[in-house]
Amino acid sequence: TFEASAKSLEANGLRFDGAIEQQTNVRSYLTDLAPLHLCNFVVKNGQFGVTPALPFSNSGAIDPSAVNIPIQAFFTSANIVDGTFELTFLDASERQNFKALVSYRVMEKNAIPSSQLVLARWADYDSSQDPQELFDVTSFCSSKAQAEKIARYMLSLRRRVDHMVTFQTSPEQLNLQPGQYIKLSTSSAPTGASTLGVISYDNGDVVAPMGIENGVRE
Repeated sequence: TFEASAKSLEANGLRFDGAIEQQTNVRSYLTDLAPLHLCNFVVKNGQFGVTPALPFSNSGAIDPSAVNIPIQAFFTSANIVDGTFELTFLDASERQNFKALVSYRVMEKNAIPSSQLVLARWADYDSSQDPQELFDVTSFCSSKAQAEKIARYMLSLRRRVDHMVTFQTSPEQLNLQPGQYIKLSTSSAPTGASTLGVISYDNGDVVAPMGIENGVRE
């Protein structure tokens, strides 16, 4: 995973231009640092690793047009252990759109380093009321282009990641590894106010807000 991540970082111009000055916990440090390099920190067979968080081409560059993402496993009710599936949505505060403010370091010859700010927001709606969130990457980022990538990635995470699932499966699926892509298909039949109805006492007709067609209902 380190080899694939190094190739991706090099191709996308993502570097660590800094120093680790104090003793720190490796696990917590990499958990915070990996997303700021568009990567995921993973634990595989008890060993720490880093994997690219986005699909990339053969050269390692991020590939926005990647539509044929390799799917390693497909999960349905057939290979999910009954009673183990859980769906959890993130809090509303964690899904609110925001404006990303990234602070990066500017290096000039024979001058004291200074910091600059990059502001990124979604252009498809009015974000004037959205709060700003600051990401201080001056300790390792000295590139404006890298700061812009970090800002866009953080905006995309907030908009697209809104829930998580947990489940248990059969041992046959143990060939999966952290960072691989899976597909999940579940079915449900929720009951809402629009699907409820009453039976008329006079003629036995079913009266419902949206209407109910003839047929068998489970």
